[in-house]
Amino acid sequence: MNIILVLGCGLAFLLLIATSIIGVGMRQDLDQQRAMQATSTNQTTTGGTYPAYMPGNGTLFLPGSLQEPNYWPSSEDQSFGGSCQFKGRALHSRQEKATHFYDCFSAFSSFADFALEVQMTIIQGDCGVVTFRHNNGKFYFVHICQDGTYKFLKYQDSTGKNIFSFVGSRPHEAIKRGLNQMNLLAVYANGNMLRVFVNKQQIAVAQDGEMAQGAISLAAEDLTQPTEVVFQQAKVWTLQ
Repeated sequence: MNIILVLGCGLAFLLLIATSIIGVGMRQDLDQQRAMQATSTNQTTTGGTYPAYMPGNGTLFLPGSLQEPNYWPSSEDQSFGGSCQFKGRALHSRQEKATHFYDCFSAFSSFADFALEVQMTIIQGDCGVVTFRHNNGKFYFVHICQDGTYKFLKYQDSTGKNIFSFVGSRPHEAIKRGLNQMNLLAVYANGNMLRVFVNKQQIAVAQDGEMAQGAISLAAEDLTQPTEVVFQQAKVWTLQ
């Protein structure tokens, strides 16, 4: 894995820290976040039923709308080549430099046991990414590429030299190949049990508890060419 990817995550994580500081005046603690979310959940009409294909059950914490800057802030780093921008009813993550990926972090910086489901469409370039339990340069990493391959990795520090591969690059029949194909990507993290799903099929499972909590991000990854990924209906449930 290219070290530049890790440095990119580090730069993006600094953006997360800045975003968290800005958000202090907007929410004082996690209880206030939950109260705000409860109001939003009561107002949503798109539905937030916990996915039947995942184990256990959960309570909707973040609704599907990606038009809410309070939940998924926009950002841009021209020198790094990445951006997170709202267009229409979706969040567009873009990366224009090879071997980089650019994170669009949730404004809520501490997720422990949760399930995430998001619609991901690569409209240009290579791969879409979800990272989770992102904390102090350590995080879990999943990417899905338009050639039908995926990876599931663990970054154990920010040097790029200490990466553990749960699943190396390999294809899976559940992944829709090509550009402009929507793949439903889901992550389940409950204690040390980690699962990855694509289009409601489990494609990877691991037991690892090194990172117990942290941030979630959505990202575009440029392996060899400028990449733009559209994310829609990003829902997060806290597990019961």
